[in-house]
Amino acid sequence: MHQSRCAILALGVCLPFLASAQHQARPVTVEQLEQELMAVHDTPDAKAAHQISDLELTQRMSDTRLAPWKTRLPGAKSWDALVALADLSAFLDPPAAEIPADAPPDLAAQQRMMLNIINYLKTTIPKLPNFIATQTTIRYEEYTQNDRLPAEDDHIDRPLQKTGSTDATVVYRNGIDVVEVPARHGSIENVDVGRLQTTGAFGTILSVMVPNVITSHSVLSWSRWGQGARGLRAIYRYTVPENKSLYEITFCCLPESNGTIAFKKKPGYHGEIVVDPVSGAILRMTVVAELTPTLPIIQSEIMVDYKPVEIGGKTYICPSRSIYFVRGRSLRPYNSYLFGSSSVYGPYISMLNDVSYEGYHIFRAESRVLATDEPVPEEQQGNPGATETPAPEPKPMP
Repeated sequence: MHQSRCAILALGVCLPFLASAQHQARPVTVEQLEQELMAVHDTPDAKAAHQISDLELTQRMSDTRLAPWKTRLPGAKSWDALVALADLSAFLDPPAAEIPADAPPDLAAQQRMMLNIINYLKTTIPKLPNFIATQTTIRYEEYTQNDRLPAEDDHIDRPLQKTGSTDATVVYRNGIDVVEVPARHGSIENVDVGRLQTTGAFGTILSVMVPNVITSHSVLSWSRWGQGARGLRAIYRYTVPENKSLYEITFCCLPESNGTIAFKKKPGYHGEIVVDPVSGAILRMTVVAELTPTLPIIQSEIMVDYKPVEIGGKTYICPSRSIYFVRGRSLRPYNSYLFGSSSVYGPYISMLNDVSYEGYHIFRAESRVLATDEPVPEEQQGNPGATETPAPEPKPMP
């Protein structure tokens, strides 16, 4: 399997280049999917996973309907295939039976909700404490069999399969989140090189994307009520035009100059915002970039779920889960007898990250004061009073 370089999207999304293979999915509703899952109960795990991968949901599968199948399916492979299928449905509408039939709020009530959202962003988000959380990322990539496919197969979707998982530490400080991935020899890496990298769920979405949506720069309209664990949720649809967009996509790289030139664009985008109608707290947000088929990146979709968590004895609304999906052109090395080595476009490929966040606790850097007659340890010379576990310096988001 050929793999080289990567594409970095807004909110820290990085897309590596892989090969392709053909796949045609059969569309099913959530109810039809559950019937299919019951039918594979006694099927060998690998075969069940293959059958699930041949399906495509036309409705969103909720976590509530997904969770029970973990113990009902034949094994880990079929469960991983189902999770990938459900994750891809995160940007669709739920089944009609799951949508509350309550009447929409009147204009005055909607205006109060908007004021609650604005107040939440102004007063609550800036008061988030510095904290640490554990981030678990499950990676899915397209199944590939060869590096050479005919040009007519470039656009065909292939099934996703689990390729691994990573546990990392997210340090949120002064409105910026930094993901630290432990390296093999005890040091810290800020990126998982060659993989789909996902950051920004803590800082960038709430401090940049949401304000961009609720200002006059966007078209914001009532969509429907949603049912949450603590009552009704207000759901709004939004569209931000390209000329007002703050959502930047950086693609690395184009074939020119042997794959060293990046492609950058601020596309328009749309999606949903789910809020608590009383507090104005953001409970869910989707961001779907509006990209044309002629661009190197043709899909970029992000979903973040938020829920109450306790940090330092107080309750805050923080990310609980996120999904990142990207699809774009791969690059292939090309060697010419006359012109030497270069890069050319390969087939389109997709990647998905399923990310969960837990283990929230206050970030505190411990330090000790040395007596004047106590020798300074060699590793701290030049930095008296240094923290025993130095805090990482935050990096600005792309």
